[in-house]
Amino acid sequence: MTTQPPPHSEAVPPPQPAPEALEPIAEEQPDQQGPDGRRVKQLRMAFMRALDKSLSQCSYDNFAKCFPRIQRENDELLKQAHERMAKYMKQRPMEEFEMILENRSAVSSLNALDRLLDDAETRRKAVPPDTAPPPTPSILPPRDIAEAHVVPLLRMAREREQARLDETIAESEVLKREVEDQRTMLKELLKKLREAKETFAIAGEEVARVSRGVEGEI
Repeated sequence: MTTQPPPHSEAVPPPQPAPEALEPIAEEQPDQQGPDGRRVKQLRMAFMRALDKSLSQCSYDNFAKCFPRIQRENDELLKQAHERMAKYMKQRPMEEFEMILENRSAVSSLNALDRLLDDAETRRKAVPPDTAPPPTPSILPPRDIAEAHVVPLLRMAREREQARLDETIAESEVLKREVEDQRTMLKELLKKLREAKETFAIAGEEVARVSRGVEGEI
């Protein structure tokens, strides 16, 4: 018995190496602890000027006027209390200011704005003087473009305020009618009181007359 060769099978291609996974591009995280740029320095200077101006109103003389007795009896203790209070009133706002800068990523945002403006200025200076200006994104004047964005918002705000005004006018009319009704009721009540007073006066005179007549008969 002859052995037949096994049927011809299709050639299986060798396994291909798996493609390398692409590494995700790491987004550039803003450096909150980076050096302060121009706008950050200006912001800090403006904050410190405002804080110093506010604290200058709380001088020791003004502070001592609130505690004249303590100043007379123990001036040194009052000065120490004022120093601690002034130190706290300056340190606490500075800490909260730094916390706001950190929570809002203000330092990195302002530094990014500085870099963006510096880059734009560098590009502007690099353009040859005879280069034609770039085309404007719109043929409309800037004022018309700004009004196209602002006017609808102003119209909506005006409609809201007009609705509130109409509601207030309606409520005022209701209150006015109530006041007028109460005024009419008070007038009627005063009229009735005058009539009652006159009635009592007449009755009193009649009683007095009758009393005099009775006394005369007695």
